[in-house]
Amino acid sequence: MLNRAEQALIEEKFQQAAGRMGGRKDAFLGPMEGLSGDELLCMKFLIASLPASDMASYDGGLLLKFARHALFLRENVPWGKRIPDALFLNYVLSCRVNNEAIEFCRDAFYRELRERIAGKSMAEAALEINYWCCEKATYRPTDGRTASPMAVIRSGFGRCGEESTLAVTAFRSAGIPARQCYVPRWSHCDDNHAWVEIWADGRWHYLGACEPEPMPDKGWFTFAASRAMLVRSRVFSPLLPEEEIVGRSGCVTEVNNLSHYAETARLTVTVLDENGRPAAGAQVRFEVPNYAELFPIATLQTDGNGRAFLTTGKGSLMVHASRDGLFGWRMEDPCSCGSVTVALRAADDLPKEWEADFFPPEGIFRPEPALSEEAARAHRTKLERAVSARESGYSGYSRAQAEKAARAYPAFQSEISAFLQKARGNRREVERFLQGGEDLELRIRMLETLTEKDLADLNADVLNDHLRCAKPFEREADAETFRRYVLCPRIENERIVPYRAFLAGFFDDAEKKAFRRDPALIWKAVDERIADCGDLDYDALSADPCGLLQMGLGSERSRNILFVSVCRTLGIPARLDPALGGPQFLTGSGWADPRSGRPAGGRSAVLLLSNPDGEPLRYGENFTVAKLCGGACRTLGCDSKWNGRTLRMELEPGDYRILTANRQIDGSVLLRAKTVRLSENETVKKDVRLRESQLASRLRHMPVGEHLLTAPDGKQFPLSVLAAQAPATILAVLQPGGEPTEHLLHEMIGLRDSYRDKNTVLIVPSPGAENPTLRRVLEEIPSAQLFTCEEPGFTERLCRELQLGDRRLPLAAVLDAGMHARFAFSNYNVGTAGLLLQIADC
Repeated sequence: MLNRAEQALIEEKFQQAAGRMGGRKDAFLGPMEGLSGDELLCMKFLIASLPASDMASYDGGLLLKFARHALFLRENVPWGKRIPDALFLNYVLSCRVNNEAIEFCRDAFYRELRERIAGKSMAEAALEINYWCCEKATYRPTDGRTASPMAVIRSGFGRCGEESTLAVTAFRSAGIPARQCYVPRWSHCDDNHAWVEIWADGRWHYLGACEPEPMPDKGWFTFAASRAMLVRSRVFSPLLPEEEIVGRSGCVTEVNNLSHYAETARLTVTVLDENGRPAAGAQVRFEVPNYAELFPIATLQTDGNGRAFLTTGKGSLMVHASRDGLFGWRMEDPCSCGSVTVALRAADDLPKEWEADFFPPEGIFRPEPALSEEAARAHRTKLERAVSARESGYSGYSRAQAEKAARAYPAFQSEISAFLQKARGNRREVERFLQGGEDLELRIRMLETLTEKDLADLNADVLNDHLRCAKPFEREADAETFRRYVLCPRIENERIVPYRAFLAGFFDDAEKKAFRRDPALIWKAVDERIADCGDLDYDALSADPCGLLQMGLGSERSRNILFVSVCRTLGIPARLDPALGGPQFLTGSGWADPRSGRPAGGRSAVLLLSNPDGEPLRYGENFTVAKLCGGACRTLGCDSKWNGRTLRMELEPGDYRILTANRQIDGSVLLRAKTVRLSENETVKKDVRLRESQLASRLRHMPVGEHLLTAPDGKQFPLSVLAAQAPATILAVLQPGGEPTEHLLHEMIGLRDSYRDKNTVLIVPSPGAENPTLRRVLEEIPSAQLFTCEEPGFTERLCRELQLGDRRLPLAAVLDAGMHARFAFSNYNVGTAGLLLQIADC
């Protein structure tokens, strides 16, 4: 397997990895004793591919299971030996997809899939596996932590990043090379998306994860992806793929896949230093506006000539360059210029205020191959079976079942019923934790600190470790402080592991007494014991605190989490700073940073923001605040109380950027930036104002013909009669259960108060009314009216009338009383529900 040069590279990287293992060396090298041949090579590849956090968190015994299963597939699936060696290692053997917890479930997946894919080609097998994935999970928005494939199956749902992690795992379980592809941030709307690429018979194909289609290279996101500025995939491997690389950190490589989906342009960036000479080694961030921040979709370093290159989409980009505390930026359209020069300057020499208009790529419509009626009917049947299998599989996790189990705890019946409903397939572990002994109230309080996703993948033994070690400190702080900052087992988005008993025994009594007297000494101990691993980690991971202490090497994020872990183990309230993520512990005068030894607010500045205009603004949607750190802007989290009009932020002295973003109905964004310098003990007041919307100038006047709609009671209404009931009618044609429709419905629920006085007409296929998200919309927005339309070719005709090239559902438009559409949307556009309200009010 592999040529000599590739084998030598793996050996070199393996030896380097072994040299970093510290006290964890036996955990990895022990299981390798007696191995030889391909088995040994696979183990060396996996170890050479490990980010530092994984090296602290897992062991060689787990990796050996992945190696043996992959080699079994190599010999036993029909296409196993046709897969090129590097592809096999990178995309079949590799145990990591993104930042999920690594669990070995591939043999179990393969046992379920083996008969279903028998006799099929690679591509046919991949399509069948995606139906299986649909049986296991469907789309639902969740929090930012990526659940493991088994946790997604226990829940029966996941966001796109979790669905794609499940699907990639399933494909690799059957020996089909697979990778997660994603848009870091869209340009035409606020959000991102992830899907799957599979390699079959010589090339890569894309699929919507858990969204089966009867053919590859088909998905609701096809047009949306053609409007992206970048599509990436990630590979954890020392073997670099023969594709454009847009980022590399240690063993993690980011690959540019955009040309598979969109028209592209090649952008050359030249960075000049303060003397006008090429700036080698400068960091170049390629940014798009999304969620009111300039988000880096790719970060590169300039070469010896001060240049960096990116293949990107044909829309607007902000190019931000920095080196040695100097920085500069330029907004460019790669399609019109092809090259840009950025000069590095000190902060005082750059504009303090600026405005810019960003435009997304227009996108391209790709005609899809025609599907015979027989094939379409077979697909619908398989899809209905998959949905039915999924729903029947989770039918036992009903409210009635949870309430029945909760009756055993009369004092906490409602709380426990809610926990069990959210835990779904993991409810037995929740019950086991509740039955673990005394202290039921304390157990309830711990579960209250956890998210719905935590409940779906918690382990009772892990929680018991946290509970036993936290209980002695229950009376040392007020109840809420103890619950949130001592008892709670979650610190950030890390994997929850049983570290408290280990940490309590790791330090001697004298050290622990000193730590409790002065928690800043904990940071000193962390700093002395844990060396910074530099770029040897993947920044979306964090290490098991126990393994981190054994290994003695970790990232800043892992070190911060370790500090908080030790504090909570010793009963010291601690957290990560909600704004910038640094470690903090609680003192009598507030939160303190152990690295500086002073209270976080003791020498801070204050930024007072106010919104003088009428409409309330949302942080993270309409505006953000970012701190200038080392020449780049880092967006702050916001845990302060923002009521839409005023915000008080206690911040460290420094330079900050206030950025407002006004997303327009065509996907463009109007930005305004202000830079403010905060000095120690200074209070600065600033207004937050959006740039004036250009909505009215972008509205259209499209006549819509008559359509006959049928209400659930069988009565029929012409669309014109419904439209005449109000000056503006919001019309939506839905595909309940499809991810784009689910997005739109969830947005409407979030804006329920604004929708309650709007004339809203929802049109669905007749079975669609049973969709739970749609039912919730109808319950929470009583003014919404539900209809079906039996006219042949209704959707096609309406798309022509609304002048929509992309005809994938949902369709959404605002009609005036005279049956003219002011604007229309189709398919995937996050934020559509809010834009429809703006158009209706215009």
